[in-house]
Amino acid sequence: MGTIARSGTQIGRSGMKGKEFYRSSAVCIAQKTVGILCVLSPSPSTPRFGPLRARLPSSRPLFLSFSLPFSHNGCRFRQKLARHAKGGGQKALSNSAIAAELLLVQGNIQQLFASLPLGCSAKVPKAPCLRPGKMLRPTVLLYAGLALGGGRERLVEAASAVEFLHSASLLHDDVIDNAHVRRGEPAAQGNYGSKNAVLWGDICFAAALRHASKLGDEGVHEVAEAVERMVRGELRQLAMQGNLALTVPACIEQQRAKTGALFSLAAKLGATVARAPYTMRSLAGEFGEHLGVVFQMKDDYLDYFGEAHILGKDLGRDMCEGVVTLPILLASQLAPHAGLMGRFAEGTLTVDHLPEVRGWIGDSGAIQSLGVLMRQQREFALAALRCWPHNEFRDALANCVEDLDLRC
Repeated sequence: MGTIARSGTQIGRSGMKGKEFYRSSAVCIAQKTVGILCVLSPSPSTPRFGPLRARLPSSRPLFLSFSLPFSHNGCRFRQKLARHAKGGGQKALSNSAIAAELLLVQGNIQQLFASLPLGCSAKVPKAPCLRPGKMLRPTVLLYAGLALGGGRERLVEAASAVEFLHSASLLHDDVIDNAHVRRGEPAAQGNYGSKNAVLWGDICFAAALRHASKLGDEGVHEVAEAVERMVRGELRQLAMQGNLALTVPACIEQQRAKTGALFSLAAKLGATVARAPYTMRSLAGEFGEHLGVVFQMKDDYLDYFGEAHILGKDLGRDMCEGVVTLPILLASQLAPHAGLMGRFAEGTLTVDHLPEVRGWIGDSGAIQSLGVLMRQQREFALAALRCWPHNEFRDALANCVEDLDLRC
């Protein structure tokens, strides 16, 4: 096959019943190593091109390999990956491999909040948003950086920047959503007031930039770009509040901006610290973005069908706030319910309506459709990993994706 798809090129085929191909991601280390790997992924909204129509057999990602001449920088990066990958990929990896780094990230967060003025230092240990959570984003960053041969000390700085951004987004989200519970305890804005919560979030943003600045201009740029995408996603979500005319692709695009941007930053920043070529960093960003979308899809499902004592937060928040997420959007398209859809649009649904809404979503087939969309995004994420060096850290990233499904 003599056609290659460079990053950003869009290629499609006919006969897919309306589906098209997008994000021909993954030119693997283009111009800096001997291999190019192209991933052609199905998605809505891309123009079709004729040359490959007969050659793309299904909607699964397709990989095309080609050769490029060596360059000096490409040789060095390739040799580093080969050294790093020796003996890797055969054994499962637990978080113990990065436990020391995660503890350092947690220490950076706790140190910042212990030093706060405002007379709140004594209350900090009780504020759930100011304590480490699952640390999933720093975990993704550390695994991505180590998979590509990055140094652990600089990866801790990058992971701290990402976790501070995450903390800031939680503090501000709880103010915007008027949330009362976070991680099983009263939310910061409810316990200490929205003014304190907003200021704490601002300090987290500043701390994220401080840690990113230690990585150079590129680190600061990537952090700023992610923050802009996250805010744009939140603004888009607010603008579409209560609007069940939203399309499924548009809803997924919101997820890509609102949640996928931070996961994308985590993986991409890890690759940046490892000094991977630009196209490999783009691949890392693709992986993180799709992982973030899967994570958000599961989170949206759990908002309706989870258990509050396990999740550590109130259920039905999205429903009560009129936030359009895939469970209710799919139900409205598959089995319209005029009464519930009208109340949702008006913003008059309460937690008391949750059992009825659950029944509607369950009977409509929306959960099955959501499962299909999640599996598609998981495939895209795993596809972005397939040209990474085969080692235990890459396998750990794949496990992060595979662990996300609709089970509580």
